[in-house]
Amino acid sequence: MWSSVSDNFPEVMTMSDTDLQALLDSTEDQVLWDKMATAPVIASLKDEAKRLSELNRIVALENMARKPFLEEKKSKLFDLYSTAGELRQEFDDLQRQQETLAQQFDPQMIQEQIRIAAAEAEMQSDAVAEEFIAGKMDLDAFLGNFLEKRKLAHTRKATDDLFGRQVQNSF
Repeated sequence: MWSSVSDNFPEVMTMSDTDLQALLDSTEDQVLWDKMATAPVIASLKDEAKRLSELNRIVALENMARKPFLEEKKSKLFDLYSTAGELRQEFDDLQRQQETLAQQFDPQMIQEQIRIAAAEAEMQSDAVAEEFIAGKMDLDAFLGNFLEKRKLAHTRKATDDLFGRQVQNSF
């Protein structure tokens, strides 16, 4: 695009040194501007600037035409992001709930609960026996309570044994 002075300003080649010096020394800048404005390179630069300006205007119009579409997509994205946050919170809550239930229904935890219940039933039957020995209970009440508590303790111990074997066989 940039070439020699003679290519861009051919009239300079025909000017004498005095004319060139007068052009440079001219107090009227307009004379120099007029000479430069008629140069082919300046004209092509002006044309290129107009072309680029028009192209820029077209791109701006296309962008403005796309604005409603982009705003709609932006709104949808915001809604989806919000929904994703809510779903993530729900997932985290459900995951914590699942972990709690998994611990609660862990076979070892269940077996431990059965052992505790069996021990409590045995302690209750022992307490009934002590009350009978201390004379705080008659024979009929003792037999009813003691047999009930002892039966419950043995049932829980048997359940513990069976459950323990099942847990061992399943692993």
